[in-house]
Amino acid sequence: LRFSVMAFRLKFYIQFALIVSVILSSLHYYLKVKDYRFSPRFIRSMGEKYAGRSPSVYVKSIMTDLSASTAGPIIPPESWGVLDILKGRTAVHRQKKLSNEKSTVWLSVNLGGIQGRIHFFHLSWSEYLALVGVPMKSIGSSSLHWMNQSCTVLSGSLQRHRTEESFEHEHFEPGKHVRFGVFENYIVEISEDTWLLCYGRGLTMASFLYCFLGWISQADFFSPILMLSIALYSLLIDIANYSLQFYHRFF
Repeated sequence: LRFSVMAFRLKFYIQFALIVSVILSSLHYYLKVKDYRFSPRFIRSMGEKYAGRSPSVYVKSIMTDLSASTAGPIIPPESWGVLDILKGRTAVHRQKKLSNEKSTVWLSVNLGGIQGRIHFFHLSWSEYLALVGVPMKSIGSSSLHWMNQSCTVLSGSLQRHRTEESFEHEHFEPGKHVRFGVFENYIVEISEDTWLLCYGRGLTMASFLYCFLGWISQADFFSPILMLSIALYSLLIDIANYSLQFYHRFF
């Protein structure tokens, strides 16, 4: 009887491992071949364009370039996502605040010990584009993510080195690009008043937990709600955009 129970459990574990392996392999293949909204080359060229300029122009200038591109709709700078509906913030109301930099929505983040703030231009389950600001010198870990990420240093500087290799480090000044591959972990040091334009492709939803743990550790319960609201808003924008494209193509 004991042997039968052990054989049943072993069979269950093997079947479970095979199912998980198939799901992960299928997801990895889909993320590799799917079409993405933004071109990494376009994002890098935009980062190089604004490197060294005043941080006060970043959001408005990047929004202007994104709106002029063929990337499709993006998140308005002052949008709280679907929470706008609860707050009664209409598109007309937001338009009146476009020229006010203080109206831009920022999320405070603690990423592996690095304290900063982040503004999303786009956020979906497989892709994100964001402006990251670090007001004070910070040292932390980039952690493991199921994403390929590239950040352009707009101002300040960034240093990093691989945790499993030597202590030789790389230094990045404004205009330089920092790449973080899938499941690559680095120790990162960011100088004060550093701004980064970051773009990532992969399973961004898996990294939400990484952000949530940082917020919960600081007893910040509003930021995860706001992030989910913005992510849902971005998803609705995508659905509306794809539906419109489908309609114009077949009708």
